[in-house]
Amino acid sequence: MHPLLHPDATAPLPQMLTRFADVYIAGALDPDSLALSSMISSAVKEFPEIGPLAYSAGPRRTIPALASYLREQHDAGHIEARDPEIIAESFFGAVVGHARYRYIFGLGIDHDEKRRAHFVEQVVSVFVRGLGYKPAV
Repeated sequence: MHPLLHPDATAPLPQMLTRFADVYIAGALDPDSLALSSMISSAVKEFPEIGPLAYSAGPRRTIPALASYLREQHDAGHIEARDPEIIAESFFGAVVGHARYRYIFGLGIDHDEKRRAHFVEQVVSVFVRGLGYKPAV
């Protein structure tokens, strides 16, 4: 079972966001995944039916999984989340958005694990603060 599709609803927010970010980055910024994304985006004009298929294999599954976790955290009183789907989309965008732009424009992807871990830590920190996280007592 894929770790992003069935998150632990009892896990603390910083831990789960870090797990989501690490797994998502590993998949989204994998060289083969990036090459496949490029091929799909190039072919979608001629074959529009492949766009929804590609979307359903990734974001269509991971965004609802994170949104569900955020909703559970909200219901438990740990975070303020008016629209978990938008927050989930924003989180994944923050995690890989700039790196994918670098790839699209031919600038390459930074695969340094130490810098990547620091980046994830910073993104997670912003979302944890922004959601007003209150850990379970």
